[in-house]
Amino acid sequence: CSGKFEFGGVQNGLICKECLTHPTSYFMDFYWKGERLRLFSDNKGKALKSFSDAYELRTVIKNEIKFKKFEPDKYTKMDQNPFLFQNFAESWLRGYQKREMRDQISPSTLESLNTTMLKYCIPYFKDQDIREINGSEIKEFSETFPLNLKAKTIKNHMDALKKLFKDAYDLDLILKVPVFPKISVSEPLTIWIDEETQDTVLEKILDRDRDIFLFLILHGVRGAEACALQWQDVNIKERSFIPVKTFSRGKLRNTTKTGKIIPRPLHDDMIGILKRTIAFDKEQFVFINPRTRTHYSTDVLRRIWNKATKECGV
Repeated sequence: CSGKFEFGGVQNGLICKECLTHPTSYFMDFYWKGERLRLFSDNKGKALKSFSDAYELRTVIKNEIKFKKFEPDKYTKMDQNPFLFQNFAESWLRGYQKREMRDQISPSTLESLNTTMLKYCIPYFKDQDIREINGSEIKEFSETFPLNLKAKTIKNHMDALKKLFKDAYDLDLILKVPVFPKISVSEPLTIWIDEETQDTVLEKILDRDRDIFLFLILHGVRGAEACALQWQDVNIKERSFIPVKTFSRGKLRNTTKTGKIIPRPLHDDMIGILKRTIAFDKEQFVFINPRTRTHYSTDVLRRIWNKATKECGV
């Protein structure tokens, strides 16, 4: 209800008088010898989930201070507690950033994980203890996405969050992975064009750009894989090629989307074209964008294809 919590006495703790709800997490905020301390858990790492938890800790600390036994280092501060969702999620993202630097995941995957955590998960779960987040809270979170998001996008975000909890489980940080709601995603309707229409569109593409589109049509590889194809991956004598690289967010990766490295036969119609354009530099890209004198990008391919289909009324 966006109302404010008010103190309702030791018996009731903090309460919203509008909807009669209580906070789900607490912390202690005080100064000790000139240093500000913010404690989110007791000296055993247990999060302060209720007013009684916080009040009990307050009593313990007051007694420790009174008898000069208070040691701040015994308590886990917010910036030291690895179980707080925000802290664990940020640490989890740093791990994936290192994996992206080692080319173990794609830049687009890292970008997607960052969006999920920084835009949605962390602002929602904040300083909740990951050990105490349950299926009910996960379900409530799944219902907070903007109404204009597609089911597939929501499922992707929820899958990323589930992966975070699975990783926490594998590290023995949580006893079990919370139950996640099932999100139904309808299969997208794919509209195929027939071979005659395909040839008509291909004719609308300028000669200087047509080779890479013919290659895509004849071999059925992904656009990013065709863009990344280098002469060292082509064997005209054996009439084959091996798609071993791809582009992701402009970065050349030594892997394909599926991770499979399988030799593919070259179509007869491509042999003559490739012989005409073959380069001695094996690291040179097979298909060169004449505008930039370097490889094509998937964005450029998409613009060229869309322009041609528009001209054909497809």
